Amino acid sequence: MDLNNCFICSLDEKKFKLRLIPEIKQGKQINIFCSITHITPSYSLMFHMEELKRICSQGNFKLFIMMWDMNTLVNPYFKRLLSSRKVTNIPRFIEDKITELKNILLSHGFRKDQFFLYKSSDLWRRLVSYRDDNLFQQFYSVIAQMQNKDFVEHKTSHLIQYPMSLFFCTYLHKLCPEDTDKPMDLLFFGPQREKIYTMARATMYKEGIIENEKPFFIVMKDYPYITYNEALPNWEHGRDYIREMLTYWNLTKPEILSIMCHLKETIVKMKIKESEFDYDNFVKNPPQYQNEKLIEILATAMHIYLQERKKTFLELDSNIDETVLNISNKEEIKKMGEIMRSKIALQIMFFADGTRNITQMAKDLKKSVATISIYASKLKKMNLIRVIKNDKIKRNVKGLKVNFEFS
Repeated sequence: MDLNNCFICSLDEKKFKLRLIPEIKQGKQINIFCSITHITPSYSLMFHMEELKRICSQGNFKLFIMMWDMNTLVNPYFKRLLSSRKVTNIPRFIEDKITELKNILLSHGFRKDQFFLYKSSDLWRRLVSYRDDNLFQQFYSVIAQMQNKDFVEHKTSHLIQYPMSLFFCTYLHKLCPEDTDKPMDLLFFGPQREKIYTMARATMYKEGIIENEKPFFIVMKDYPYITYNEALPNWEHGRDYIREMLTYWNLTKPEILSIMCHLKETIVKMKIKESEFDYDNFVKNPPQYQNEKLIEILATAMHIYLQERKKTFLELDSNIDETVLNISNKEEIKKMGEIMRSKIALQIMFFADGTRNITQMAKDLKKSVATISIYASKLKKMNLIRVIKNDKIKRNVKGLKVNFEFS
């Protein structure tokens, strides 16, 4: 495997080469678990998605991504959105973020059958209520042995969040048997997490919770995690604002170049006033620019990069194929049953192939526009349909799966 921008944890490297590389070459399915917090389509999220895509393109990989919605709700930027009334419906906001994340994955070239998305709150409920083993007690026994003094650079919440991600990864095939019956092979994560993950896994092994030190860890190379005014640079920001964010962070030249490594293709395409511009030489032997000049180059490159990702996302957004919806919450099952009892709602779902707007649908179904609008509004509220270009109605789901064990 080509691991230019990420690396296997040093403790795992030998076992990884002996056990997984042959399986990858044989075309066997390899399961990768990844957990993220998603609030805005930021540069960090795009870096992660592109790195995951690069890895998954090298074999038969299946991706299982958990969004930390519990973490989103305590994020300072999210709280600012709440206080400014830009977010008024929290459950709807979280569902919109799940949908946005799914569409970002598709816009990065992932097939719809290549990944699964989960909310951490849903997996948490499944883990706590799992009947065959007391998984929460096992989790508690692990974090009870981890102390803040060993991780002074981390927030206290990380001592819960990261080990819990590892537990979700380890037991996902038991918590979500409708999606996979195979344990995770790899846990992919970004900078700053390796120490906690390594200690948590070692503790799980020592406690007899796992029989071997697996899943293996694949770690993305470090780069600065830039926040300004409680936000990360994202594709809604203009170039000048991104430059302001980068300047505020007071980046060093090595930090600037580490971000540029992820923007290589964009920088190569830029017309920088340097004769015979060569990116690789630029990184190995950086010119004697002041940081201010490098910030200008980086801000322009990051803005172009994010706008290109946004353009691809928007172009594909109307063409995204519907997927199968997993339902396990009793209230969700009840609501779904209530709406699907309606013949009109079912007809709308059958007709919602992206070729009709509400007026056309009303004509085809021989119903009033007002009636179709009422039911379409209910279906949209449940995220079962969406409005695309020219006000056409498109399904978000092509089927439903119900898990009664965790409902």
